[in-house]
Formats: sequence, C-alpha cells, structure tokens
Amino acid sequence: MDLINEIQFKIPIREILLEDGLMGRASELCAELGNLHVICDKNTEEFTYGLKAPKTILSGDQKAELQIAANISKISCDCFVAFGSGTVNDITKYAAHLAGKPYIVFATAPSMNGYASANASLIHNGHKKSYAATAPLAIYLDTEILAHAPRRLINAGIGDSICRSTVQADNLLAHKVIGANYHHDFFELMKAEEEKIFEDITALAKILIYGGIAMLLAKSSEPASQGEHTLAHYMELMQPSAPHSFHGEQISVTTIAMAKIQADIIDNDSEFEVSISPIDEEKIISHFGAENGAVFIAESNAKYSKAELGKISSAEFRNLALNSEKLEKALAAIGAPTKPSELGWDEAIFQDALQFAKYTRNRFTFLDIV
Repeated sequence: MDLINEIQFKIPIREILLEDGLMGRASELCAELGNLHVICDKNTEEFTYGLKAPKTILSGDQKAELQIAANISKISCDCFVAFGSGTVNDITKYAAHLAGKPYIVFATAPSMNGYASANASLIHNGHKKSYAATAPLAIYLDTEILAHAPRRLINAGIGDSICRSTVQADNLLAHKVIGANYHHDFFELMKAEEEKIFEDITALAKILIYGGIAMLLAKSSEPASQGEHTLAHYMELMQPSAPHSFHGEQISVTTIAMAKIQADIIDNDSEFEVSISPIDEEKIISHFGAENGAVFIAESNAKYSKAELGKISSAEFRNLALNSEKLEKALAAIGAPTKPSELGWDEAIFQDALQFAKYTRNRFTFLDIV
C-alpha cells in the first residue's frame, strides 16, 4: 500500500510503503540511492541484514544527541538510511539536514508520528528540543515488523495518535479566538482510522504517518500537538528527574486530563465563555525562575494580544470529543498508563501544570480558559 496515493496532498516524500516484507527488500529499495550509510541502534541492527553498507550503531544512552547527529553528518555518503523509530529517526534526519543529503527510514515500531515530519526532537545539554530537519525521501513500514514491536512502543504510538480529539478541539478554539489555521482535512483523515488503532497495526501506522504529514505541510506541530503536549512538556521541564517514559505514554496520560478539562467547559451549556485572567508576572517568575519566566511572559502576552474574547457555541466542539472515561478504559485495557503516578510524575507538580503550563507555549488551548 502506497500511502501517498491515499492522501490528496502534494508532499516532498517520494514514497511511503506500508506492507509486509519490506525489510527483506531493503537492498532493492535502496538500489538507486548511491553510497549508503546506515544508522541503527543495538535493538534494530538485526534489521539491517539486507544492506551491505557502513553503519553507525547508536548506544542506548544518548545524552548528547545533537552532537551525535553533527558527527554523523560529516560521514561521506550519498544517502543516510535509518533503521529504527524515535531517536534513530530524529538523529538521522537532523544529520541529513546538516549534511544537505537525503535520507530514508525503515520503521521498526509504530511508536510516534514523527516519521514524516521535518522536525527532529533531540537532547542538547540535558534537555529535549525541536530542531528543523529534513523530511525523508521515503518511508518503509513493514507491517510484520511493526506488529512484533515491543508492546510499550505500540502503546506509545496509540497514545501519540489518540490525542487527535483534544488536539482538534484546541486547534478549533485557537482558530476562533486567535485566528490560527484549522487543520480540518487532516483531522478527518486521522479520525477515520481512530477506532481501529487498538487492534489494527496498519490503521495505527496510517494515523501516525498522517499526523507527520500534517505537521510537514503545516510547517508546524499544530495538527498533532496542543494542550495535552503542553502538559507533557511542562512535566519534563519541572520534573526532569522523573523515571524514563516514552513520549506517547506521557501523551496517553495528558490526553485523558485534557479531555476532562475540555468536557468540563463544553458540556455544561450551549455556550462557553472565552476570558483570560491577567498575567501575574511576579507569580510566573517565582514559579519558573527569572530566565524562563521572562520568556514565558513575553510569549503569553503575544498570544493573548491576538485573542477575541466572548461566548462561543459548544455544539461544534462536542462533535469532536472522545469521552475521557471510555478513553481511559481503552488505554488501561492495553496496559498503557492513564494516571500521572504511573509515569512517576508527582501529583502536586501535575496539578501545578493545569495552572501554569499554558504560559510555557504560544499555543492557545482550553488550558488558557480554564
């Protein structure tokens, strides 16, 4: 199945194949790409058997991913080939960006929606940041390999997909209040696969790819990242010592929280009020520190300066929402985390997130009107 034929948008990716047996065809699929250099890790090296090419095997402990990508970018080759998922893909795409060379990726887990995007999330000085990078020339998703990925990685992909409803509601709110672009067509593509992702690996892979393509064309993470991601980013910032968890596991928890927040606002009446409390600069600086606080105050002032306040009809938003209780039950049934404590997150810090996370990002969401 060529997913490029499934969508009606022109994208800078030559080929996206989703079918069994692709890993065994690696040599054939790379035949016209010239001199290759393979990037993998210890867990995905076994999938590189079909390519006779030099390789870089990443260690499991990546504390300087930005520098690793910079080092890889200096390797002489015509095209980089990634075998892996999140970290492997992001390091490779950023290395390709720095080198001005193409790259392709053989996905080994349906764990995140970044395969098709042109951004890379990399650790630098101990903190994960997003960097402009290169979209892949091709994406190959072997469904047999994806189906046998570790269960936690599959659950992480489900978490990174199931947030479509909270993302769409937040994006629609921002469209109405500050004039943000509303990505309706992509939301409809993702929604069509949503009910199947708990049991169908092909549906999960498709919705993850659609999310990445949406970000690629929007030149923004808006179509896939709103209030639920803002909460997760806040927790990473304010509790860096929390046990390791996959990004999608975090989004499982924060999507449930965000769904409850949205429901509390839109389910009570035919209209809801969009109003913004004055920014308490002293409180923000006290909470985040002087340096971060100053940045967050400036971003919040810029965001709120565009807001058109008043009443908004609830009806359109109700059609977008997934029930938080059903969502929590479905995620718990597959073993995905549903509560902050399951991620080792401090409950008091998470409660602070509901109040302060909105200041950390220039994205307008339901967090801004709680």
